[in-house]
Amino acid sequence: MNLVVLAEDVDSIALKNVAKLTGASEIQQITPRSFRLVGARDHAELAATCSAGGLDHAWLPEGRRLADFGLFVTDMDSTLINIECIDEIADMQGLKAEVAAITEAAMQGEIDFRESLTRRVALLGGLPERALEDVLHPASAAQSGRGAAHAGTPGARVSAACWCPAASPTSPSA
Repeated sequence: MNLVVLAEDVDSIALKNVAKLTGASEIQQITPRSFRLVGARDHAELAATCSAGGLDHAWLPEGRRLADFGLFVTDMDSTLINIECIDEIADMQGLKAEVAAITEAAMQGEIDFRESLTRRVALLGGLPERALEDVLHPASAAQSGRGAAHAGTPGARVSAACWCPAASPTSPSA
């Protein structure tokens, strides 16, 4: 397996820290924003080290490239678009403090992600679809994320699939 590390602006010191931590034998530049760490091994501190360095990471089998993938599935908030939908909808509905408290509890490890998501979505239950449309407009927010997703896979034919829990009729536990 190879470790791929990427970010909008990859800090070389953070990249080298991850390479050292994982025992990578080589760092290969894929794009200006992505690097393959050859021979890397998983480490308990990998996620924390990447997070501290502002890096995202993914494991890819030997010989696979990001350009080999035809479907890009992601959490859209702050990944494909420049906003956090649940936070923005909550703010528009006067529930920002309540949602922020739940998010903070998850960030502190008091509740897990599923519980956090379930609680935040429950607070927004019953809102019309228009609430999501109001948050996602203007389209420029979505455009910048789409460009960033494609920048990591130059020349690839990539489709993006998103699920926004605030707009989904099913619960996250389904």
